[in-house]
Amino acid sequence: MIWALLLSLVLYFGCSKQQETGNLTEDVLKFQTETPVMKFIETDEFLDIPRTKEELKRGDITGYSDEEIAKIKAALYRFYSNVELGENGRYTVNVAAGEDIRISDEIFSIFKENIDSINAMLDDAAKSGVEYGTPEITKEYLESLLR
Repeated sequence: MIWALLLSLVLYFGCSKQQETGNLTEDVLKFQTETPVMKFIETDEFLDIPRTKEELKRGDITGYSDEEIAKIKAALYRFYSNVELGENGRYTVNVAAGEDIRISDEIFSIFKENIDSINAMLDDAAKSGVEYGTPEITKEYLESLLR
């Protein structure tokens, strides 16, 4: 159930920054795709969605194909497979760019900005005397992204 807490943090902090624009992660994870996400995990296929960063940030996936949603889920998996929880209770992304994990820079930057936003909000909470038990990225969490 740790993954549920992590997903809650990602969605809460991601949504609070993007209230007026939606949240790509939240919207994508609501859908179960017919296209198997593992199809994209098991290959080295470069994952790109023919949308601008602004369109992706809106989080409205109306009009996205089943395959595009599966690709975004696979991109989430690739990204979060490279995120670690540091000793300071903050997340670290262990890759510098989307090309390192074969996802588009637009998608990478949205996910990275979400992590940066979570870390900033955790820092702000800590300054106010509130500490959250930040969950690690676990195998169970990663598997939850594949549904």
